[in-house]
Amino acid sequence: MAAHVSFELWRRSYAGDNNPSSKHHDQATTSKSAKALAAQISHIIHSHLKLEEKDAQVSAAVRAAVNDAIAGLTDPKEILDTTEELTTVAAQIAPKFTGAIFLGIKDIQPVTSISGATGQIQTAIVGAAATATTLITPENGEKKRDDDDGDGDDSKPDGDHDKDDVSPSH
Repeated sequence: MAAHVSFELWRRSYAGDNNPSSKHHDQATTSKSAKALAAQISHIIHSHLKLEEKDAQVSAAVRAAVNDAIAGLTDPKEILDTTEELTTVAAQIAPKFTGAIFLGIKDIQPVTSISGATGQIQTAIVGAAATATTLITPENGEKKRDDDDGDGDDSKPDGDHDKDDVSPSH
């Protein structure tokens, strides 16, 4: 459910003419990459993998998507815009994996060579995750139960990457 809400958020925010492209960069390619990344990350976070494996796979998926999308780009603005779009889509789909998403881009040389880019991207990731998290919070203010393992105790680690589980990337 959360991934669907987040994907819808992404679709409305980034699809179509809401995000004007630069004169050199093909926005359709970036949007296609973002859709593929969203699907891949959704699959990862809803799998039965351990948290460490999910973190590693989310990070690797972001790294691969960004590297593919910026391959051949030389304009720093296009590199930054493309990276920011992909990472914010990832954060909207997986708001609890912001650390893994950031780790996916922090060593990509074309991105890190742009002054201030990593800070700007990290801020965008956190903002996108916060927006996605706000949208999936119960409207009535009732505390959402988190007893995913069905044992009647939602305060102990149950492997669903939330406040009672600590991710290695955080």
